[in-house]
Amino acid sequence: MPFNAIIFDFNGLIVDDEGVHCSLFIKVLADEEITLTEEQYWNDYLGFDDKGLIEAVYKRDGKKITPKKEKDLIAKKNDLYFPELKKSLKFFPGVLDFIKIVHQKYPIAIVSGALKSEIEFVLTEGGVRNLFEIIIAADDTKHGKPDPEGFVMGLAQLKKKHPQIRPETCLVLEDSKAGIEAALRAGMKVVALPHTYPKEELTAASYIKDTFKDVEALLF
Repeated sequence: MPFNAIIFDFNGLIVDDEGVHCSLFIKVLADEEITLTEEQYWNDYLGFDDKGLIEAVYKRDGKKITPKKEKDLIAKKNDLYFPELKKSLKFFPGVLDFIKIVHQKYPIAIVSGALKSEIEFVLTEGGVRNLFEIIIAADDTKHGKPDPEGFVMGLAQLKKKHPQIRPETCLVLEDSKAGIEAALRAGMKVVALPHTYPKEELTAASYIKDTFKDVEALLF
């Protein structure tokens, strides 16, 4: 299948920060007397954006949350995120070189459940912010993955510059099951990298590749 656009996930795919998100969710929710364990995060909520996770955990516990409280909790977590990330910003091996290489041939975009401020910060630190034409973040969507909204929105924006792009010619790079489902529901092909889940849990993806070098071989 010839591809003509590449869409990246962000957390767990470009930046190795899922552990940071996990610890911050646990802290912020504990202040509200809501328990979230590491096991629950990795098994049940990985791939959720901040809004989706908070709503899901409140619903799980039979609690209601006001829009203001939800907004305040997201802001509180975001304020804690940057100091934590700056202590140990870690990119996955090979990803920055991969971004620079594929950018030379393909328009590239990001569709993520992260906040735009987080994405902008990390990409700028990695020296690759200017290579991405489109960034769709949690700020832009009403529904997080596995809903396909972000990918549909990203495709629409890419098509404004590149009318030849279609869902089936977009290749999405993902690490989570929720992200794979979202991309497939948007009609796109998906490469899964086993950064977060073992390969046997990623079989819904169109392809499974171990490294970014392996993905590169698929594209060139």
